[in-house]
Amino acid sequence: MLPGKTPSDDRAWSHRSKPWYHRSQAELYALSGLSPDHHHHHHPRPPAMPALELKTNVKLDDPKAFIQEFSLFSANLLKKPHAYISVSYTYNEYLAWEGTFEPAFLLNITSLDNLNAESNEGFSKDLFDFFEKHLGVKDNRGYITFFDPGRENIGHAHTTFGTIFGRK
Repeated sequence: MLPGKTPSDDRAWSHRSKPWYHRSQAELYALSGLSPDHHHHHHPRPPAMPALELKTNVKLDDPKAFIQEFSLFSANLLKKPHAYISVSYTYNEYLAWEGTFEPAFLLNITSLDNLNAESNEGFSKDLFDFFEKHLGVKDNRGYITFFDPGRENIGHAHTTFGTIFGRK
Protein backbone atom coordinates (compact mmCIF):
# COMPACT_ATOMS: atom_id res chain seq x y z
CA MET A 1 0.00 0.00 0.00
CA LEU A 2 1.32 3.45 -0.90
CA PRO A 3 1.80 6.11 1.78
CA GLY A 4 -1.30 8.24 2.24
CA LYS A 5 -3.65 5.53 1.02
CA THR A 6 -6.09 3.62 3.13
CA PRO A 7 -6.79 -0.11 2.84
CA SER A 8 -10.22 0.70 1.38
CA ASP A 9 -8.52 2.71 -1.41
CA ASP A 10 -6.54 -0.40 -2.36
CA ARG A 11 -9.65 -2.58 -2.39
CA ALA A 12 -11.58 -0.07 -4.47
CA TRP A 13 -9.08 0.74 -7.20
CA SER A 14 -6.28 -1.81 -6.95
CA HIS A 15 -4.74 -3.05 -10.17
CA ARG A 16 -5.04 -6.50 -8.60
CA SER A 17 -8.84 -6.30 -8.57
CA LYS A 18 -11.13 -6.33 -11.59
CA PRO A 19 -10.16 -3.41 -13.90
CA TRP A 20 -12.54 -0.45 -13.70
CA TYR A 21 -13.43 -0.74 -17.40
CA HIS A 22 -14.80 -4.26 -16.77
CA ARG A 23 -17.05 -3.10 -13.94
CA SER A 24 -20.77 -2.44 -14.21
CA GLN A 25 -22.11 1.08 -13.74
CA ALA A 26 -23.52 0.00 -10.36
CA GLU A 27 -20.04 -1.12 -9.23
CA LEU A 28 -18.49 2.13 -10.46
CA TYR A 29 -21.10 4.18 -8.60
CA ALA A 30 -20.40 2.20 -5.43
CA LEU A 31 -16.64 2.70 -5.77
CA SER A 32 -16.90 6.39 -6.70
CA GLY A 33 -19.03 7.28 -3.70
CA LEU A 34 -21.66 8.82 -5.98
CA SER A 35 -25.26 7.68 -6.06
CA PRO A 36 -26.96 6.80 -9.37
CA ASP A 37 -29.34 9.74 -8.86
CA HIS A 38 -26.44 12.19 -8.41
CA HIS A 39 -27.69 15.40 -10.04
CA HIS A 40 -24.50 16.59 -11.70
CA HIS A 41 -23.39 13.35 -13.34
CA HIS A 42 -25.38 10.82 -15.31
CA HIS A 43 -22.41 8.48 -15.07
CA PRO A 44 -19.82 7.96 -12.36
CA ARG A 45 -16.74 10.10 -12.67
CA PRO A 46 -14.24 8.31 -14.86
CA PRO A 47 -11.61 6.75 -12.65
CA ALA A 48 -8.94 7.64 -15.16
CA MET A 49 -7.31 11.01 -15.42
CA PRO A 50 -5.97 13.46 -14.67
CA ALA A 51 -2.61 14.00 -16.27
CA LEU A 52 -0.41 16.66 -14.67
CA GLU A 53 2.61 17.95 -16.60
CA LEU A 54 5.00 20.09 -14.58
CA LYS A 55 7.84 22.09 -16.12
CA THR A 56 10.13 23.97 -13.76
CA ASN A 57 13.58 25.49 -13.58
CA VAL A 58 14.00 23.97 -10.11
CA LYS A 59 16.37 21.01 -10.22
CA LEU A 60 15.26 18.44 -7.67
CA ASP A 61 17.65 16.28 -5.65
CA ASP A 62 15.21 13.35 -5.76
CA PRO A 63 12.73 13.76 -8.64
CA LYS A 64 11.17 10.31 -8.09
CA ALA A 65 10.30 11.06 -4.45
CA PHE A 66 8.86 14.45 -5.45
CA ILE A 67 6.77 12.87 -8.23
CA GLN A 68 5.40 10.24 -5.86
CA GLU A 69 4.45 12.89 -3.30
CA PHE A 70 3.00 15.19 -5.97
CA SER A 71 1.03 12.27 -7.41
CA LEU A 72 -0.57 11.43 -4.05
CA PHE A 73 -1.22 15.11 -3.35
CA SER A 74 -2.89 15.50 -6.76
CA ALA A 75 -5.12 12.45 -6.29
CA ASN A 76 -6.35 13.78 -2.95
CA LEU A 77 -6.75 17.34 -4.20
CA LEU A 78 -8.60 16.43 -7.40
CA LYS A 79 -10.55 13.59 -5.73
CA LYS A 80 -9.44 11.05 -8.30
CA PRO A 81 -8.17 7.51 -7.63
CA HIS A 82 -4.40 7.50 -7.27
CA ALA A 83 -4.17 4.42 -9.48
CA TYR A 84 -5.08 6.59 -12.49
CA ILE A 85 -3.09 9.75 -11.79
CA SER A 86 -0.35 10.49 -14.33
CA VAL A 87 2.35 12.98 -13.33
CA SER A 88 5.40 14.12 -15.25
CA TYR A 89 8.22 16.42 -14.18
CA THR A 90 10.49 18.17 -16.65
CA TYR A 91 13.48 20.18 -15.49
CA ASN A 92 14.18 23.11 -17.80
CA GLU A 93 17.03 25.31 -16.60
CA TYR A 94 16.09 27.86 -19.27
CA LEU A 95 12.54 28.46 -18.04
CA ALA A 96 12.54 32.21 -17.40
CA TRP A 97 9.97 34.40 -15.69
CA GLU A 98 10.26 38.19 -16.04
CA GLY A 99 13.59 37.51 -17.73
CA THR A 100 15.07 35.88 -14.61
CA PHE A 101 15.84 32.29 -13.71
CA GLU A 102 14.57 32.37 -10.12
CA PRO A 103 12.29 29.41 -9.32
CA ALA A 104 9.28 29.26 -11.64
CA PHE A 105 6.91 26.64 -13.05
CA LEU A 106 4.31 25.87 -15.69
CA LEU A 107 1.68 23.22 -14.89
CA ASN A 108 -0.83 21.75 -17.32
CA ILE A 109 -3.68 19.72 -15.82
CA THR A 110 -5.86 17.66 -18.12
CA SER A 111 -8.82 16.16 -16.29
CA LEU A 112 -12.36 15.01 -16.97
CA ASP A 113 -15.54 16.13 -15.24
CA ASN A 114 -14.08 17.99 -12.26
CA LEU A 115 -12.76 21.29 -13.58
CA ASN A 116 -14.85 24.45 -13.28
CA ALA A 117 -14.38 28.04 -12.16
CA GLU A 118 -15.09 27.37 -8.48
CA SER A 119 -13.03 24.17 -8.22
CA ASN A 120 -10.12 25.63 -10.16
CA GLU A 121 -9.82 28.50 -7.64
CA GLY A 122 -9.34 26.00 -4.81
CA PHE A 123 -7.05 23.76 -6.86
CA SER A 124 -4.92 26.76 -7.81
CA LYS A 125 -4.52 27.91 -4.20
CA ASP A 126 -3.51 24.45 -2.97
CA LEU A 127 -1.14 23.80 -5.88
CA PHE A 128 0.62 27.15 -5.48
CA ASP A 129 1.01 26.40 -1.76
CA PHE A 130 2.45 22.96 -2.61
CA PHE A 131 4.95 24.40 -5.12
CA GLU A 132 5.99 27.18 -2.75
CA LYS A 133 6.71 24.60 -0.06
CA HIS A 134 8.40 21.96 -2.26
CA LEU A 135 10.00 24.02 -5.03
CA GLY A 136 10.45 27.42 -3.39
CA VAL A 137 8.40 29.08 -6.14
CA LYS A 138 6.71 32.38 -5.25
CA ASP A 139 3.03 32.57 -6.16
CA ASN A 140 3.62 35.15 -8.90
CA ARG A 141 6.10 32.93 -10.80
CA GLY A 142 3.90 30.20 -12.22
CA TYR A 143 0.92 29.40 -14.39
CA ILE A 144 -1.54 26.55 -14.07
CA THR A 145 -3.61 25.64 -17.12
CA PHE A 146 -6.78 23.65 -16.40
CA PHE A 147 -8.15 21.69 -19.37
CA ASP A 148 -11.14 19.34 -19.67
CA PRO A 149 -11.09 18.08 -23.27
CA GLY A 150 -14.32 16.09 -22.94
CA ARG A 151 -14.70 12.35 -22.52
CA GLU A 152 -14.78 11.63 -26.26
CA ASN A 153 -11.35 13.27 -26.67
CA ILE A 154 -9.36 11.07 -24.28
CA GLY A 155 -8.38 7.59 -25.41
CA HIS A 156 -7.74 4.77 -22.94
CA ALA A 157 -7.79 0.96 -23.09
CA HIS A 158 -8.40 0.83 -26.88
CA THR A 159 -11.40 3.20 -26.76
CA THR A 160 -12.41 6.59 -25.36
CA PHE A 161 -14.01 7.69 -22.12
CA GLY A 162 -16.98 8.85 -24.18
CA THR A 163 -17.61 5.21 -25.08
CA ILE A 164 -16.81 3.87 -21.62
CA PHE A 165 -18.85 6.36 -19.57
CA GLY A 166 -21.10 8.01 -22.12
CA ARG A 167 -21.02 11.58 -23.27
CA LYS A 168 -21.89 14.35 -20.84
